[in-house]
Amino acid sequence: MKRLITHLILISLSVEVSSQSNFHKLYDFQNRNESGQGMIETNDEYVVFGLSSGGGTRDKFLKADTNGNVIFHKEFHVSNDWLFGGGKWFSGFYGFGWHTDSVENARDSHLFFVSDSLDSVRVITSDFGFNDQIKDAILLEDSSFIVVGSKTDTAFSELIPFVGHIDSLGTILWQKSIDSNNVNETVKNIETTLDGGYIVGGQIQETSAGWEDKFLIKLDSSGTIEWRKNYGMKNASEFVGHVTVCKDGGYALVGTITVVRQQLTRDANRGITKVDSVGTVSYTHLTLPTT
Repeated sequence: MKRLITHLILISLSVEVSSQSNFHKLYDFQNRNESGQGMIETNDEYVVFGLSSGGGTRDKFLKADTNGNVIFHKEFHVSNDWLFGGGKWFSGFYGFGWHTDSVENARDSHLFFVSDSLDSVRVITSDFGFNDQIKDAILLEDSSFIVVGSKTDTAFSELIPFVGHIDSLGTILWQKSIDSNNVNETVKNIETTLDGGYIVGGQIQETSAGWEDKFLIKLDSSGTIEWRKNYGMKNASEFVGHVTVCKDGGYALVGTITVVRQQLTRDANRGITKVDSVGTVSYTHLTLPTT
């Protein structure tokens, strides 16, 4: 298996921090498979959220200064857990992901809270259904979270996306399925929209040829679907579907596009789809090989 190494590249992310510098560094600890899943900038520091494998997957927090030098690097183990990202939480940080529920023998969602110095930890769990996992979270002003993720039926046969509202103790205030097809759907992220609602990006399996398409789901502030649209090319798979809210009120979907070229040879390329506020495509840009 190819080793995954936490890989952090930062190039002038903020002109406001005078001590900031350009760097390219790799972080490799204890000869394990490691992966960086998300990062935030706080004052003069960077915090990376990720995971490492070895004796069960572990949640991983790394804090580096503006030159990329490690301040803290710590791992926390719940039960074969997986961390997808996180953010700043009062005098510490939070992460979100899943761990193994020994009763269900499947995944359960959790939030992970650590102190600034990464020397104390609190884990809270939320059960959104069978085999559920939080893939992204938005911290609200009242310290609750809007989360998006996926779950399955008990046969593990279909990935079903959901959106939910939980408090800081993990209590589910509401949750809604945002599934509209009898096929696998994988959510990537959720962002707050300019009208106070939410936009969810992800990928969906086509029912006809087995390709993948990107999708957008527009939600109001209570998680009710306002519109949903899929975006795909003929004879191509479009993966990831990470959405960004644009200044003009529209959205940009970025991901990897695999296209069929000569005699079913498949090339993986980067692609961006820009849409307006109601999901109508403005343009699609695909970076293809020159030969």
